[in-house]
Amino acid sequence: MQDYNNKYTEIVDSFFGAQQSPKERIRFYQWLLDGENSEQKEQALLNKFNTYDIPFDTSVGQMLLKVHGRIGAINISAKAKRISIGGWVMRVAAALIPLILIGGTIFLLNNRVPSVEFLTFHAPENETKQVTLTCNSQVWLKPSSSIVYAKGNRKVNLSGRAHFAIERDEERAFLVNTEYLQMTVLGTEFTVKEEEGSNNTLITLTSGSLQVQSLESGDAVVLQPGDHLIFDHLTGTCTVHQLDTFDLALTNVWAEERLLFQQSTLKQMIRTINAYYFNRTIDFSSFTDVPDVDFTIRFSVGQTLEMTLYILRELTGAFNFRFDGEKVYIYN
Repeated sequence: MQDYNNKYTEIVDSFFGAQQSPKERIRFYQWLLDGENSEQKEQALLNKFNTYDIPFDTSVGQMLLKVHGRIGAINISAKAKRISIGGWVMRVAAALIPLILIGGTIFLLNNRVPSVEFLTFHAPENETKQVTLTCNSQVWLKPSSSIVYAKGNRKVNLSGRAHFAIERDEERAFLVNTEYLQMTVLGTEFTVKEEEGSNNTLITLTSGSLQVQSLESGDAVVLQPGDHLIFDHLTGTCTVHQLDTFDLALTNVWAEERLLFQQSTLKQMIRTINAYYFNRTIDFSSFTDVPDVDFTIRFSVGQTLEMTLYILRELTGAFNFRFDGEKVYIYN
């Protein structure tokens, strides 16, 4: 629980520690008010509030009433010495107002919260989170990635990396938005990677068809199964190429419960392990494959990377490895 508390504190500190764009503020408020782990989020807000010397005076109280009106609050008594706060949203608003004033933004006062119900899902660091949406579509979120889902509208905003298996609906397309691209889906399976600090968005289509459109230029391309798209954020251009069967399988291997190899070369196994343990970086540039030798190995569920490499080394006797922080070097 302490790790989660620290994570929420980091999110709150990051938001109020820098100037945020309107889109970032929207994402933050949606995450804050989605109802998940509300006590931990409230505590993180209150901890941040307590770092400032701000009295809860009349002006703050009046602004709180205005915010309450914007978010549809009830059970508010303006005459009471202390404003009545009914529920999580009210407590958040009370802690949020002084922080909003400090941050120099009045987003909540000038913009009504949309009537559409938003659901927010976040994968903690070093964990994958599987989500079933109300339309029965499946999403696998990579660590530190998140989606905001407009319930009933079949629309998702993605930050980070995720794999989608979309339930087909001929009458209503499913939309996936990132900062740079919009994907239009009827029913298909694909992976999207658009991480902070990267200049590219990567999309791999496993099955079905997928339309990908630039939010800036409006240019669109339709992908076919096996297509791998690379969109350059700096130039606004994209390239598409076909993956072979093995590389296409690697895009989804991280969602498997366990590793299972049948008549696989050592290099294929190491590349698969690299894709499976996505939160670690494996450098095998100094590794040479063992020719004309295939292996069949079944690993246990929940096997760590360290144990997987140890078992593989002992069974093959063909390579060695060493760890250097979060990076792993494989050589022979």
